[in-house]
Amino acid sequence: MDITVNSTHLNSCGVNAIMISISSEEMPMKKPTIKIIAKDAGVSEMTVSRVINNPELVSEATVKKVLKSMEKYNYKPKMIAKILKGRKSKTVGFLISSRQEFYISPFYGECIRSAATALKDFSLRTLSFNLLDTLSKSLFVDYANSGLLDGMIIFEGTFQEDITEVLRVNNIPFVYVGETFQENSDIVSISSDSYEGARKGMKYLIDTGSKNICFVTGTGSKPSYIHRKQAYLDAISEANLEYQNVIETERSMMGGMLAAEKLIKQKEEINAVFCFCDVIAIGVIKRLQERGVAIPKEIRVLGFDNIPFAKYTTPALTTIAQDTEKMGMIAANSLLKLMFNEPLENTNIIVPTELIIREST
Repeated sequence: MDITVNSTHLNSCGVNAIMISISSEEMPMKKPTIKIIAKDAGVSEMTVSRVINNPELVSEATVKKVLKSMEKYNYKPKMIAKILKGRKSKTVGFLISSRQEFYISPFYGECIRSAATALKDFSLRTLSFNLLDTLSKSLFVDYANSGLLDGMIIFEGTFQEDITEVLRVNNIPFVYVGETFQENSDIVSISSDSYEGARKGMKYLIDTGSKNICFVTGTGSKPSYIHRKQAYLDAISEANLEYQNVIETERSMMGGMLAAEKLIKQKEEINAVFCFCDVIAIGVIKRLQERGVAIPKEIRVLGFDNIPFAKYTTPALTTIAQDTEKMGMIAANSLLKLMFNEPLENTNIIVPTELIIREST
């Protein structure tokens, strides 16, 4: 270090003292703080905090700026420092994925609320990761690799083998909510009884006079797609009905509108539409009404999920309710058992459904 002698003088005790100066470039760097990171990145301290704790609430460009500043100053939040000393993060992550119409799916919302409440009783914090893009995924991986997560609850639509591998490598227990796995799978899953729920809905439609029923489902080969479609076909067969019509579309309100357009162009005499989920059903109702079809007088519409919006549609939507609150609670309790190395009686938990009858049928 270069030291410059400025002058000598007598101090208060009459002893010669030397005044020195050290250039600011040679001064040891101050310990980085959120304030310093915020100033360097040109954002608020609150934004830096969000990047650390809730990156899904911050734009991709801002996340990049903040991460660059953190790397520049070798900044590590206090929580990371504690973990590096062997302490737990006391944090559980939720892994979700945005849908076309919703930043957070209504299905996720109720499950997350319920699970977070249960985890809070054990003084555990929760953090949501939204797999919007590659950057979002890399942020999640960084958290997992840094020891910032004690457990994960993964929601349907976000399951990826490479993600589960990251969790396994870091010994982070996880459970999966929304879909079921094969019985011999080592993955703990919590899901609704898709098959029985769909059979319940079909029986109701048939028993109340519907004969020509169309099933509108999503695209792909998820277990819930397969189970609900099979229930539709089995119900038709058991009732000795001849009409079958399965339309595949994207799982969104727009997908429902497109499916309704196909129905109209087919010009077939249908009297009911059973939809894989409520958001599809809402789209079906909207487009049929726009084409002058009276619901339920001409065509009945049945959904599946019982999302909060279902009772506010016009007409209010009849649906098969998933007990999302219960599913969230079970997910939290199952994860806690895994975290504390307690045995699980069942790794494939199926939650019953309920028929909710409203105006659309």
